[in-house]
Amino acid sequence: MSDARAAGTLGLAVPALEEDGMSGWLMVIVGVVVALAGIWSIRLTIVAAAAGASWLVANAFGASFATGLLVAVAGGVLGLLLALLTATIEQDEQACAHDRTDGRAHHEEEDPGGE
Repeated sequence: MSDARAAGTLGLAVPALEEDGMSGWLMVIVGVVVALAGIWSIRLTIVAAAAGASWLVANAFGASFATGLLVAVAGGVLGLLLALLTATIEQDEQACAHDRTDGRAHHEEEDPGGE
């Protein structure tokens, strides 16, 4: 059978597994690490999602295993940095909104001399 093998008597074709693709065991390991990570699980989920999406894009362009892995690592790091930047901006916006409700301007410095 060429690129696909027959699946049962229904005549459905199942694509042959590529040797350079991500395996199911790797996904299970990633899932266990994320599940047991505790407070870091959100950040690890972001890294895993960004790395997985980057790996898929690299595979779509025909990248080798090593190139796909490098692209996945770079995508995971960029996803984490983007998430941290977004959280920092959101936190700053909430601080500004809280200061406006208190009647103070954000980043307004107190005059220590009382003048």
